[in-house]
Amino acid sequence: MIRTEQYTVHGSEIDHTYHLKPYLVASLVQDAFARYCADLGYAAYDLQHNDRTWILSDMHIEYDGLTPFWREPYTIKTWVRKNQKVRMYVDFEAINSLGKVFSRGSSCWLVLDENTREVIDAAEVLNNFPVTDLQSIPDFRFILLQPEGELLNTEEQEVRTYDIDFNGHLNSVRYVAGGLEAIPRDIRLINKLKSVTVRYIKEVYLGDVVKCEVRRVDNSPSIWVQLFNGMDEEVCRFKSEWDLFHE
Repeated sequence: MIRTEQYTVHGSEIDHTYHLKPYLVASLVQDAFARYCADLGYAAYDLQHNDRTWILSDMHIEYDGLTPFWREPYTIKTWVRKNQKVRMYVDFEAINSLGKVFSRGSSCWLVLDENTREVIDAAEVLNNFPVTDLQSIPDFRFILLQPEGELLNTEEQEVRTYDIDFNGHLNSVRYVAGGLEAIPRDIRLINKLKSVTVRYIKEVYLGDVVKCEVRRVDNSPSIWVQLFNGMDEEVCRFKSEWDLFHE
């Protein structure tokens, strides 16, 4: 079953070119999936009645062409590609007003026990989502991410109230937004983000200070970002790929 949700680009969502900020695709995919869950009776607030909640463990997003322009309507399609014992893989496509896919990817969702903070077997939840045997990116699979390269930049960012999600910790989209912000401006403002692959490791809370470390091998199009909490524990890592127009 493929779900379709309609959106419009708002002024608060655009970059300096008047197009949708690329990292916000992650937020919109989560919103579309949350609506799907709510319609089936498994929204986060439904799970919380049994001291459970959804968490996102992995996400991969690819970009193709420009994101939609200010006020442009667009569509997000989501579907469950695979159910495993504790993991549910949700694929997606983002389609502009001309019918062209401008972003696609995959995500992995788990159910967490809010008391033990442990991932649980929630087959009675996951099995209620119809599975569609379709990959948004043929042959893609999540693999172990191993950051490499010379340290380009280190930046500290404090978690603010507006960064917090319904689970009471740093919103998963903000991990990526903060990490991208730590990449030197001469790279991210001139070149185009092609893809991002994220592994979420640990929760971060209000008032925590997150340290971002950016690494790169020579002039590779791959730029790695690792995020650490105040106890120097890694909380997230991701690999970003760029179309290099100028170096």
